[in-house]
Amino acid sequence: MTVATAIDKNNFPVYGFFQFIVVSLIPPFATLFSSTIFDFFNYLIKFTLFIFASLILFYFVKKIFLVKFKNRK
Repeated sequence: MTVATAIDKNNFPVYGFFQFIVVSLIPPFATLFSSTIFDFFNYLIKFTLFIFASLILFYFVKKIFLVKFKNRK
């Protein structure tokens, strides 16, 4: 499996970008990584992005509600 197919197989560009960085910085990774390891990294990066997105969303929702409740008094 080449680097191009590893990157092209995901439809999430940020993901493929991280894979490209890993493979380009450390060339042996291109041959060491199998598709299952790429799938694991895909899951890991998606999970991390999901956690960050939910934390940011929670922060803004909390901030909006605090402002609304302060203005009611």
